[in-house]
Amino acid sequence: MDFALQKNRQSMGRRYIEVFRAKKTDYYAAVHAHVCDPGPYPGEASGNLLAAEVDAVAAGMAALALPRPPLGGLLVGPGRVEAPAHTGVVKLRGLPFSATKDDIIAFFGDPALCPGLPPLAHDSIHVVTSADGRPSGVAFVEFGSPEDAKQAMRKDRQSMGQRYLEIFPSSREEATRAATAGGPR
Repeated sequence: MDFALQKNRQSMGRRYIEVFRAKKTDYYAAVHAHVCDPGPYPGEASGNLLAAEVDAVAAGMAALALPRPPLGGLLVGPGRVEAPAHTGVVKLRGLPFSATKDDIIAFFGDPALCPGLPPLAHDSIHVVTSADGRPSGVAFVEFGSPEDAKQAMRKDRQSMGQRYLEIFPSSREEATRAATAGGPR
């Protein structure tokens, strides 16, 4: 298990991998919830797990070739997963290390996938860096409204350069914690 935990925050091909410690019961509960209550569309069920638990469960579900459940939220019942509420802030994961705020603005500027989405300002984008000042591949984007953030989620798993991005609902509190841990650029 220690060997697997050493692989945390490394890349596997074009995927950024996070490895978490989890209990077997959490894993089995998530698989059971997926099989018994798939929700309104594949991969989404109702209820909540903590984000770290969902990440660990998602890694296990990926090994079973099952769709990844949505991230975030609070535990409301055994094995029940619910998408978090949109706050107007999204988290981008998997950014190229050379990505700039202008690249992120251009990424969300595609009118075909995000029609009517207002243009972003540089002040609404926070690129997270590590303690040594290097980009971490993570950024937070604040949109004008939760509806705009929902619309931006349509770009989930779209490519920026040679990498595809994962987009998750987030909050200002999470963005602030990330910015103070490493610092935005």
